[in-house]
Amino acid sequence: MKIGICSSAANYFSTWDERFSHLRSLGYEAVDHGLENINLDYYKDVEAMKTHCKKVREAAERNGLIISQVHGPWPTDDKTEESRAIGWDCMHRAVYACYLLGCKNLVIHPQMPFGWGADTDPDYAENLTVELIRELLPECEKYDVTVCLENMPFGAQCISKMKYIAEAVKKVNSPFAGICLDTGHCNCLNDDIAENVRLSAPYLKVLHVHDNKYSADGHFIPFLGTIDWSAFTKALAEVGFDGVLSLECNNPDPKKMSPEVISAYEKLTVESAKQLKRMIEE
Repeated sequence: MKIGICSSAANYFSTWDERFSHLRSLGYEAVDHGLENINLDYYKDVEAMKTHCKKVREAAERNGLIISQVHGPWPTDDKTEESRAIGWDCMHRAVYACYLLGCKNLVIHPQMPFGWGADTDPDYAENLTVELIRELLPECEKYDVTVCLENMPFGAQCISKMKYIAEAVKKVNSPFAGICLDTGHCNCLNDDIAENVRLSAPYLKVLHVHDNKYSADGHFIPFLGTIDWSAFTKALAEVGFDGVLSLECNNPDPKKMSPEVISAYEKLTVESAKQLKRMIEE
């Protein structure tokens, strides 16, 4: 099992080579590359997308890292047909970006047609999510990319929970539709982490691993919150998960942290991943 982290974790370096060299030196073997910002040039101009992805992929390859997953557009405005059309177009481009990056997994979020408030029609939200995934499938098949639906931390929305995420992916019924299990989001909803692993297991492709203390999506380093990591790792071992243990913790901030504190923070972060890996493999 490889350990990974978001490519943004070393954004305080200027170039992709510097970032990836640093992450590799810490012991990471994989990166989760973020393409969340739909306002950037690469979502408006395919040549800009090609240039960006070529630069990132070559830097990763030079530094011995794989791009194990790509985080798709977020947040998107799903409340109207017009706004969804913009977001869905970006989703199509993100599938192509995965291909350019040599990546097999694109993480997306469920549709939120009622914004951040409560679902007034949960079935409609689920149906839109299923419709989006099905729309992406021809390109996923063409480029050998799996779109991975992520569980969310929003208690007001039914589809946030892993039970409904798994049901939506089951409805799609395609080898190119999978799940991203976010540990912190499970914990925000006080969901049993081991049960979430088991629910997602038939479709589980990628992980977002981080901790919190129930009340907020804090993105803490594992073991600093309330998640039962023993139960999590035992469940992953039981279902035979063999993907990347990919962290999604808060990034170090050079505006607030001294170089010494950044170094200590990064060491603690990677050591938490190594401990989780040992717990899974033992």
